[in-house]
Amino acid sequence: MRESNTSNKRKALVAVGIFAVLLVAFFIIKNLPPSDKDVGGTIGGVEKADKYRSEQISEEDIVLEDAEIQAILQSDEFQKLIRDEQFQD
Repeated sequence: MRESNTSNKRKALVAVGIFAVLLVAFFIIKNLPPSDKDVGGTIGGVEKADKYRSEQISEEDIVLEDAEIQAILQSDEFQKLIRDEQFQD
């Protein structure tokens, strides 16, 4: 009589263990992380701010008014001069 009672308890424990594993697996599969497109809903309505994005600037967008001054500022002599500590004093 005791052997059947012990085997029934073991069967019940195995059944409860299997059920618990299946339950945990179900919730893991059900609550997978959302895709990048759906993350706005998980953060409470916060979405990407596309309104601040703009296209990359091109060469046509850059206007140099005084090309001679730019050439002076980019020359090697001027760069050496502004790095010279004696000149900075």
